[in-house]
Amino acid sequence: MIVQLIKYAFRSFRKTPLIHLLNLTGLTIGLSVFFLISLYVYQEKSYESDFSNKEDIFQISSEMQGMMDGIAVSTPNLVLVQDEIPEVEAITAFTKGKADLATDDNKSLMADAIRTDAHFLKVFDFKVIVGDASSVLSKPSTAVITNEFAIQLFGSTDVLGEVVTYAGDTYLINGIIEKPRYKTQLDVDAIMHNAKVDVYETKAWGGATKHIYARINQATDRDSFEQSMDEIVLKYIYPHTKGDEAGNRSIENWKKDPAYRGLMIESLDELRTESKAMLNLMPKLDQSRLTTMIIVGIAALLISVINFINLSTAKATVRFKEVGVKRILGANRGLLITQFLIEAFIIVLLSAILALGVVELVIKLSADFGGSFVEFSVLHFSEWLMGAAFFIVGLTLLSAIYPALYLSSNKSFVLMRKGSPKTELSIFNATGFRKVATVVQFVGSISLIVAVIVMFLQIDFLRNRDLGYDDEGILTTNGLFYLSNPRDGSSTISAFQNELSKSPLIEEFGFSSRLPMDDVKQIPMPLKDANGNEHHAVIMRANIDYLKLMKFRLSKGTMFSGAEIGTSTVLNSDSTAKKQSLIRPVLINEMAARVFGLEEPIGELISGKYKVVGVIEDFFFNDLRRAVDPIIIVESQPNLYSYLTIRSKDQNSAKAFVESVWEKLTWVGYSDVRLEWEALESNYAELMSEENQGFSYMLFFSVLAVIVSCLGLFGLAVFTVDLRFHEFGIRKVLGASVIDIVQLFSKDFAKLIAIAFVVAIPVSIYALQNWLDGFANRISLSAGVFLFTGLITLFIVFSTILFQSLKAGRLNPVDTLRNE
Repeated sequence: MIVQLIKYAFRSFRKTPLIHLLNLTGLTIGLSVFFLISLYVYQEKSYESDFSNKEDIFQISSEMQGMMDGIAVSTPNLVLVQDEIPEVEAITAFTKGKADLATDDNKSLMADAIRTDAHFLKVFDFKVIVGDASSVLSKPSTAVITNEFAIQLFGSTDVLGEVVTYAGDTYLINGIIEKPRYKTQLDVDAIMHNAKVDVYETKAWGGATKHIYARINQATDRDSFEQSMDEIVLKYIYPHTKGDEAGNRSIENWKKDPAYRGLMIESLDELRTESKAMLNLMPKLDQSRLTTMIIVGIAALLISVINFINLSTAKATVRFKEVGVKRILGANRGLLITQFLIEAFIIVLLSAILALGVVELVIKLSADFGGSFVEFSVLHFSEWLMGAAFFIVGLTLLSAIYPALYLSSNKSFVLMRKGSPKTELSIFNATGFRKVATVVQFVGSISLIVAVIVMFLQIDFLRNRDLGYDDEGILTTNGLFYLSNPRDGSSTISAFQNELSKSPLIEEFGFSSRLPMDDVKQIPMPLKDANGNEHHAVIMRANIDYLKLMKFRLSKGTMFSGAEIGTSTVLNSDSTAKKQSLIRPVLINEMAARVFGLEEPIGELISGKYKVVGVIEDFFFNDLRRAVDPIIIVESQPNLYSYLTIRSKDQNSAKAFVESVWEKLTWVGYSDVRLEWEALESNYAELMSEENQGFSYMLFFSVLAVIVSCLGLFGLAVFTVDLRFHEFGIRKVLGASVIDIVQLFSKDFAKLIAIAFVVAIPVSIYALQNWLDGFANRISLSAGVFLFTGLITLFIVFSTILFQSLKAGRLNPVDTLRNE
């Protein structure tokens, strides 16, 4: 029976090939969009899923009250932490960066590498495909590499016993690991056990040199682990910070203390979504983009499904006699429903197969052209494929159940008996459903068109935004940190500064604690205005050379000189004692002046210790989605700066000179570190590249969704011409012109599009206002956007039905009446 029904299905396809081709094409496009976006969501939500103990892994970071949270700690005594907290099964420290690995025959290749200790693979269980996972990194100066990197560097995967050299150190290759299937912050080519990472500083609970991760046993929950870490803080960090000072040593009181220093833990999921860690390796999940993509994917799927139902019910009018005859010959309703479901399943299955092929092609092409929307093949993930199979079955039921019930109903027999399918159709039946479905389709399409236009205008607004500084021709590096000796606090930065000032290769240079668009989180400090009211502002350290180099614009006052200008009496944290504090000259931005209520800020004191000597125009150091932070700029001792910024016409020579000086003056403990340079322009360009990429995806998927709507509209236009074939012939006999017929034909579609446009306006305004609210710097929605969208929609619609309109207008009444 099933075989016979399948034969009937293909016979039906041959009878109405155009309708079925439109259905197949529309569903293929809709499913392709939906599959691609679902893969993107799956990819973004499955970070670190290669690690079997993902839920039990936590990053440990330092935490400081009122300053910067989440500085990666500089390897406190990890053995001590594990001994003090029994639920910790393994703990590891590592650094991640580029490493130029060289073989014995002087072949070298740049690798993404991790330098770590012996416990790394006990925390992150990479799949070791060659070697013993429990011992491959047990000894210093050993390494594991991925199979892909082994082939690139050595030409084969038979590399056990080979050695590679980096920064003067030699590493024995003990194993080969499999490249993670899922996206991960640890997407590296090599993992090396470096003996220097094993040197743990018992008292060095702060700093920003290494990342610390711990794996706890499965029986321990997060709260218990956090409580144990608080006990470590009270036992070791509290005495180190407060000395013998008396006080309540509860963790709650200690966290409120301005001198608070502690440790915080974050799971891998928290690092991805809501991390407070400054130096978090995990790329932050762009929830706004993810939500937008989900909406577009669902819209594209719904449009294609509605299109399928619409064309199926339209096709039904030519099958009433077929259904009626089958009912007379004894076919029951269940058999007819099964037949129509099989027809729908064949179309859906073919569409899904074609869509999977399109998805694979798009993934390959995007990889070839440097894209990264989806980075893995659907064939590698059985979980996703299984979900897709269930989805196809559900989609068949969703898209076919109404046409199947409609065609198999008793009304079809009645209509055959009456000889005219139009007598039983009303707004509540097939014709009405098609009208409603067409309106819903174009509500989605018009909303997507509006969204694309608004996204383009918003991104263009950000692209042309005045940043408040000059980033042209500027290079930056964060190597200043490595000029300080963490053991005794000594620094060679002054000598470094003197050497740079003598070089003709460097036109200007300056020091600062942060860079524009550096994505380093800054927690605003609580500060008080003249009336004692508390506000928050970011403290930024920079010297005057940096301010001049960046060409910040001074709106009031003067630049600071760096000298203290007196003392003031301020309250201690307990509000009972008083102490003398140095007053330091500072610059503030215009936002800080507004936040602290300083109409005439020059000479005003902030928190009794910062005297405003100048105001600079607001500048953007953060993601442009965010508002400008209130910023206080203070000049500090040279060893407190993190970043070097230079301007040079001969950048390659300038970099080589700086590196040569830096290598001579850096502390011996950091001899394996290499400077990493960035062009300042690239920070903003990279940020805008991400926004542009998101817009490109949105544009691409929206265009495909609109094409599906147009396919449905075209199919309905073809159906309408066939259905009103005789009517148009009679009108031609009675004197109607081609223009009259075209207007009559187009009028019904114009009404539906007008209704869709009216419904889409409030829907679009609501959705886009919510999206724009995510930007502190944003455009305003204007009537021009919707007017332009209306014109585009009318052009698309009438271009789609133009051919069928002319066909209706040029009908020869002799042919139509003879056919009757």
